[in-house]
Amino acid sequence: MEDLGIVIDVPKRGRRGMSEDRSDLSGSGGKAGRSRGDSNRASRTKSDASGGGLAKLTRIAEGHPEVMVKVSSCSRGREQLGEHLNYITRNGKLIAETPHGEVSGRKEVSTVAQAWWDSNGEAVGQRRQAAAEVLKLSTVVRSDVERAALLSEVRAEITSMARGYHLAERWQLKEVASPDPRKQVLSLRLPLGTELEGFKEALARGVANTLGALHAHRIDEFQVGSKESVNLVLSMPPETDRDKFVVGAKRFAERAFGDNHDYLLVEHRDTDHPHVHVSVRSLGYDGTRLSHKKDDLRLWREDLAQQLRGQGLLAEASPRRTRGVVRKAMTQPVFHLDARKSSTAQRDKVRDAVRSIAGQIQQGQHPWEAESLKRQRQIRGSWARLADQLEREGGEEGGIAVAIRTFLADLPPVETERQRLRRAVQDELANRTAGASRPRIARDEPDA
Repeated sequence: MEDLGIVIDVPKRGRRGMSEDRSDLSGSGGKAGRSRGDSNRASRTKSDASGGGLAKLTRIAEGHPEVMVKVSSCSRGREQLGEHLNYITRNGKLIAETPHGEVSGRKEVSTVAQAWWDSNGEAVGQRRQAAAEVLKLSTVVRSDVERAALLSEVRAEITSMARGYHLAERWQLKEVASPDPRKQVLSLRLPLGTELEGFKEALARGVANTLGALHAHRIDEFQVGSKESVNLVLSMPPETDRDKFVVGAKRFAERAFGDNHDYLLVEHRDTDHPHVHVSVRSLGYDGTRLSHKKDDLRLWREDLAQQLRGQGLLAEASPRRTRGVVRKAMTQPVFHLDARKSSTAQRDKVRDAVRSIAGQIQQGQHPWEAESLKRQRQIRGSWARLADQLEREGGEEGGIAVAIRTFLADLPPVETERQRLRRAVQDELANRTAGASRPRIARDEPDA
């Protein structure tokens, strides 16, 4: 069984050694992921999985809360680094923790940012050179219509200007999420060394053509290069004991980063979900940079869950697909846009679902959706076969089999996200017809 992504050694009745029957519940097709240059952590994780596989699948089957470890952003350059540390500490009003002790007050936070920028970076030749020129346009819009019109007009102006500079497609324009719903921020990335005055004028023309020549706006210019920090959010569901969560999060940060990286950790209590922000200096003491690829995030989730269990909390870190969850977690910008009902991606998905029901578009299946359905069925089959195997062993394993069967019965239907949205829209239309209340659609799930 190579579909679930957790290596399970099912002990034969009467002995606790290794069985020849092994179930891989990783969702990786039996190929254990490993970060390059990180054999120690990979070996430790493999050992943990084989030694505690049955306990892990029991936690999954019993629905233990899943930990969330998310890369919220990366800070590039001195300005972004300082701004982020000020943001997560609320301009120094919140007490933060570093490997060297507590930090409080804006002056101390600024000192940390300056130290990260200055120490052992340029001196050992590890700070990367600037990689691109960036122009950032900020202005206020009054409606979604103006927002879309400005983006379209600016794109047309930049396209025309880029032809004159022979840049072809070597530029990128995107909208950046802003905490102020009235504000629109556009970021234009250009090759390093590009003459910027013409592009500044093109941005200004876009504003004038759309919103008027006297409409207030601001254009900032800067260069981007190496990542000065990798910024994480660690969180758990609302019912989690906050104090125990913070202790576990601090131990996780010390274990994961303390040997080679400076970091700053601060707890926020502005939401129902217990969560902490951790900003980790990208450049390590040994001159290497922090990797934060998918395998690293998986290992960090497992480490955090282990530390939280050490505090007596229920916590697990399993792949999304293993739990039968189809929908990916939202990225940070989309989440903030969706929170203020400005996410065009979400609106487009719901609109397509409505149009498919009305027969205005075909309901054909995309190749990747067929693969998703196949994978979901394989995972359910692997769980069922594992339950059969444990049931045959009897004893403690028989009890785990019962928990697995209950877990399988509670899994959501085998469907793609598009099918899920279509079903939700159909249910809502039926409820409206019957005068019932509007159903809620789950927002997101922790990911591996």
